[in-house]
Amino acid sequence: MVPLIGAWLLGSFANLMGLLPLQPDSMVRIFWLSPLNLEFALGCFSAYLLRRYRFSHGQRIMGVGIFLPSISVVLEIYATTHGLPPIVDLSSVVSYGIPCWVLIVGAVTLESERTVCISPILGEIGNASYSIYLMHGFFIKNMSKLLPKISGAVPQNFWLLNASSIGLVIVSLGLCYGVYQFIERPMLEFCRKQIG
Repeated sequence: MVPLIGAWLLGSFANLMGLLPLQPDSMVRIFWLSPLNLEFALGCFSAYLLRRYRFSHGQRIMGVGIFLPSISVVLEIYATTHGLPPIVDLSSVVSYGIPCWVLIVGAVTLESERTVCISPILGEIGNASYSIYLMHGFFIKNMSKLLPKISGAVPQNFWLLNASSIGLVIVSLGLCYGVYQFIERPMLEFCRKQIG
């Protein structure tokens, strides 16, 4: 599988750099060789590093991980509010993916150093993070279509719209946790039994 995965990630990198002659609306460009694949690979790479090596200075690593995307956010806000083109037109892989990778390494290092206590609720949300990642868009998109049908005033009222958005996120989180409990977790347990 290594050559196949290597070729896939190399293709995703080439697509990120604009080296492939693909149409803008091509499924290969948008999905199969999406630069988001590189962010997924960064997550896998962090798991590999953290299992194999012992890191220290978790707070400093997290500080860098928080600082780097903050620069991207400030530059984006400044450019948008002043009607400027992007000041630093970088891919999300560079401006957010790599900094978030550093943040994850720092957070796991802090946890392994036993310098933080993880709330059981946050631990459960972390366990369900893959189901949340996969399903949140589906739930939020479909529930948001119901809001104008419930009340036409919601999209026009700033406070109602924001309160509804927060409510949608909370409900979506609950539904995603249900997917984790009743689908993902039983599947993982079944697979572990089959493999073990």
